[in-house]
Amino acid sequence: AFLFDKINFLMDATVGFININQNKIIKIFSVASVALLPPTLIASVYGMNLKFPELEFLGTGAYPYVLTLMLA
Repeated sequence: AFLFDKINFLMDATVGFININQNKIIKIFSVASVALLPPTLIASVYGMNLKFPELEFLGTGAYPYVLTLMLA
């Protein structure tokens, strides 16, 4: 019973260390994805090859302002 408890403790400790390392890696991936989200959104909106009729009455200079309002 003593040997089984010791092995079980070592397995739990190993799994704990592995979880800590995985959490650090996932945190890095999460920060990277959040950092790359705004440029991707802006590139996808500007990359659309179509006209925006709702922005024609404001003129072409109003497009960045409307985009800023949408993102706020």
